[in-house]
Amino acid sequence: MAPSPTDAEPLRLRHEDGHRTPEHAHERGQVFLVAGGALLLTTAAGTWAMPAGHVAWIPPGLR
Repeated sequence: MAPSPTDAEPLRLRHEDGHRTPEHAHERGQVFLVAGGALLLTTAAGTWAMPAGHVAWIPPGLR
């Protein structure tokens, strides 16, 4: 059976201060938990500053 866009797969990432990820999209949606520090998330829909403790949902295909 093919995966659904809402299927979840846990993944833990750590980045150094100032890390930038090139523009990209994912087939599946993603849920982010900012466990420490802060995240500046920029998509075609806008930019959000997320401090530690915040959660975000990124729909599949969003750039």
